[in-house]
Amino acid sequence: FGGIERLFITDIKRLKAISYDSQKDIYLYESSDSQSSFILQNGSCAILMPNDAHRAEKISDTQNIVKKIVAK
Repeated sequence: FGGIERLFITDIKRLKAISYDSQKDIYLYESSDSQSSFILQNGSCAILMPNDAHRAEKISDTQNIVKKIVAK
């Protein structure tokens, strides 16, 4: 498996919530200019804390499988 994506993160306290989907357990927020980003690729790992709001963005038009594990 391989894949590549850019992950944007920011402190959740800097964001304003727009809506919440209880079935998917996901909040949507307004965009923010105060965010950092880094590239995740094969062999990379990111560990995010509860205060880390994040958004992934594909950076390649090539289709790849990206494995993700989410634990709450």
